[in-house]
Amino acid sequence: MDCNARVGHLYLHLGQPALSGALARLRVMFNDPLFVRSSKSLVPTPRAESLVRELLPMMEHMQQILFQPAAFSPAQDTRQFRLGMS
Repeated sequence: MDCNARVGHLYLHLGQPALSGALARLRVMFNDPLFVRSSKSLVPTPRAESLVRELLPMMEHMQQILFQPAAFSPAQDTRQFRLGMS
């Protein structure tokens, strides 16, 4: 998994300064550089790869729960709707 910091912020919908700050906090939290420079990109450390492997299924599950559309059943709904037409 190669990473490029110049486009990573676009994928995460963050500005480059925000991404740099978040990465700095994660490096302190995990006591690991998380990414090291290669000739043209950043390469994840073994610790970063381990974190992705362990946390990705949980994060995908959280995303499904948080962003699933609310169920709507007209037969069971108790709200009243008034329509004004002219």
